[in-house]
Amino acid sequence: MRNVPVGAGYVAAKTKALVPLIIIM
Repeated sequence: MRNVPVGAGYVAAKTKALVPLIIIM
């Protein structure tokens, strides 16, 4: 695992945004 909190936060935000979008669709 790399030390990239920014990258991890970006991926987490993308996933958190995609999950509700998929549920709505």
